[in-house]
Amino acid sequence: MSATQSKNITANCTIIWGAGEYDIDIETDDYVNYICYVKRDFGNAFGPPLTVTAVCSSSEQAWSELDRMLTVWARQVQSRQPMS
Repeated sequence: MSATQSKNITANCTIIWGAGEYDIDIETDDYVNYICYVKRDFGNAFGPPLTVTAVCSSSEQAWSELDRMLTVWARQVQSRQPMS
């Protein structure tokens, strides 16, 4: 994940779920499929997943998908319009 993506993802998490710490990570199964997820970090434990990407074929694609998803979601939250 690039520094720019990291900043965007963290900022969008704050817009969507509020201030706090987040565990933003990626998982893979033998470097074939990748997913990124976001969990709240409570310091001594993590909460359940707040969001998870679809299965992607590379880590770059997974990070980009998480960035894209959260950007769209944050814009929706900021617009205060109902999701359709």
